[in-house]
Amino acid sequence: MLLRGRGPVAGEKEITALIKSLDTTSLPTDSGRPVTQSLACNGIAAALSDR
Repeated sequence: MLLRGRGPVAGEKEITALIKSLDTTSLPTDSGRPVTQSLACNGIAAALSDR
């Protein structure tokens, strides 16, 4: 999914849609470990953390 740069509200909606879709369908990766909703949320939280 590519965020389209239409402002923060649109970006939030796109991220929310991605997170919701991961509840039922994980994303494939080259490593073979799929990205699940939990992994995506943890990744976002880690990226936002300053520690």
